[in-house]
Amino acid sequence: TDGMTIGAEDQLYLTVPTGGTVYYTLDGSDPRTSETKLAYSGASPVPVDEPVFVKGGAWKYFDAGSLPDENWAAADYDDAAWSEGNGRLGFANSGTFATKLNRFVGGGTSGTQVNAFYFRKAMTLPEGAEKLTTLKMNLVCDDSYVIYLNGVEVKRENLPTGEIAYETFASSAQELTGERMLTFPAGTLKAGTNVIAVEVHQVNANSTDAWWDCDLSYSKPGNVEGGIAVPPEGLTVTMSVLTAEGVWSPVNTVVVKGEEILSTQAEAVRVAAVYSSTKGSGDEGEFVVLTNISEHAVMLEGLKVICAKDDGKNAFKTICTLTGGRLEANSTVQLNQADLWPSGKITNGAVIMRVTDASDNEIQYLKFSSKWFGSIADGTGDYLVAKDFGTSVTEESQWKPSESWVEKNLRFYALDGITTGAKGDVDEYFVLTNLSDTVKLDLTGVKVIIGKSDDMVTDESLAKCIVTVGELMLAPGETVRFDQAKEGWSKITNGNLILKIYDAEGAQVQSSAITQKDFKGYYGLGGPGGEQILQATSFERETTTADWIEVDPPKPADWPEDPETEITEETTPADLGITAGAFATATPTELRKLATWAKANKVPYAGEAVNGLAFADTGYTDFEKAYLLNCAIEEVAEKEAAFKFNAIMPGETPTIEGDFNGTLTIWGATTLENGGDWAKDKPDAHFFKATLTR
Repeated sequence: TDGMTIGAEDQLYLTVPTGGTVYYTLDGSDPRTSETKLAYSGASPVPVDEPVFVKGGAWKYFDAGSLPDENWAAADYDDAAWSEGNGRLGFANSGTFATKLNRFVGGGTSGTQVNAFYFRKAMTLPEGAEKLTTLKMNLVCDDSYVIYLNGVEVKRENLPTGEIAYETFASSAQELTGERMLTFPAGTLKAGTNVIAVEVHQVNANSTDAWWDCDLSYSKPGNVEGGIAVPPEGLTVTMSVLTAEGVWSPVNTVVVKGEEILSTQAEAVRVAAVYSSTKGSGDEGEFVVLTNISEHAVMLEGLKVICAKDDGKNAFKTICTLTGGRLEANSTVQLNQADLWPSGKITNGAVIMRVTDASDNEIQYLKFSSKWFGSIADGTGDYLVAKDFGTSVTEESQWKPSESWVEKNLRFYALDGITTGAKGDVDEYFVLTNLSDTVKLDLTGVKVIIGKSDDMVTDESLAKCIVTVGELMLAPGETVRFDQAKEGWSKITNGNLILKIYDAEGAQVQSSAITQKDFKGYYGLGGPGGEQILQATSFERETTTADWIEVDPPKPADWPEDPETEITEETTPADLGITAGAFATATPTELRKLATWAKANKVPYAGEAVNGLAFADTGYTDFEKAYLLNCAIEEVAEKEAAFKFNAIMPGETPTIEGDFNGTLTIWGATTLENGGDWAKDKPDAHFFKATLTR
């Protein structure tokens, strides 16, 4: 039919006459002569019934012998106090009922009979339900009924016209069964929750039976191959029939309207960015960026952005309510303070934000703070960008700065890629640094590629050293080292190198081209394997060999010269240079200073310390608690354990007992030969390494 609308999930079907073929065009040309004509081969779809609910299900019911309330049939009526039971509901001298109704007021077996019974059921309908104008019902009823959909009467049977009261009796005694059609205006129903309400009336005050149950369905087209898809903007279809005798019918043109598929606000809308702590004074210029993560457009009318300071008080206030607007798939829209909340503000610092749809259902719950990432979004002009579009975005790791702080501040700092010599291609490493003195860098997803120059130009995937960083935050001014043994790369080539850093989005952060042979102390005079490493002197985005120098590998920090005055309760192991491997070459003087640190921090100790494990004054075996600074791993970790040594003797592996599980690798020293008296650089101290496994 000209002007008809075809649903977004439906197709246009044409009637095919017997013995003929329908040809059509979509460009307005005459199908009888056009080279673009198409032969229609589809058939009209056979309607199918889609169940809404079936018989035997639950109903809310009222059988107290009176009218429940004047508005009992309304969709929003509160029926929480009503009884509930499955169909068939009723009573009779014979037959089966899942739920027995009261025949007499107040129950019992005699007295005043109940004249009318009231039923309600919530039902869910899909998108497009507002277009329905008919429902099919199969019922069982005695003696009469009135049916309401969302408070609108749509069917009555065996009852008089006019207003129906509780006292109204059925027109005659009938057992009603079979199929009925409920007819009503479009818009009576809606997508989502709807309510069907029914009142059933007796034929007289002495009737011995009454019952009710039904099912409900609606008709929709079946799926048939060969229909014509109609885009949202509609189609103009020009048709003609070619009969079996080769005669063309007159041309017929119809214009059909399409229907667009729209996403719901809950499916589509997410927060993409927030600018809450603005630059300068006055809290002006705030904005919230929304994005559509779905495949279809979404209408924004009724969407709300609600905020509260994250101080435990939950004092939420609505920042803005959108009165219209449309957001296309995979696009964004910026909500500006000047337009939508000119006299309000989101709030500085830690914020809770809620986004709700037009029905006030929560779409997304967010937490963020302008103090995150070293306060980069606290009045600096920068803002926070969401990395996660889930329904709950509450952690710092789910956000990132608006500026690429990784791009600005992450650089190569050091490299040891020439280790051939006696060691072979092992123990290689590179070091990255954070140039910023205020901002933490989120290195999660950062990729480092180091490879032979020719390979890097041809295909970076050929590089032998490719590292993708896991979850890692790099503090301001700090460095982080990546080791071959831990990261698992095969080797960094001994030839010319190109080093590259990429951020988590794949943007190049830095590139450096190095001719390693130019550094003799690093590369070696007689072949690969010098003692020095390379250290960057320039942190530009593009650097070359000239921007690197060769230096000696780093050593543990100097130990305090005077432990009695320089080691306090505030002194940390790191202040003493206690780092990975520090005790492999530690001197007795250095170990004595560690014992002094232990005393200052109230750790039991005696005359020796085993990698931070200190002994009680009363002896070498009688103690229950000590602190272990585990220098056999990459980073020093302070751990508390309840155990004791049975013996520590020169040249022997210590044994321990107590509450300990796992493996301890201990670098230690003992001076039992000298009565446990620590003297400066005592030459006969005994050093040992012990691996203890429990």
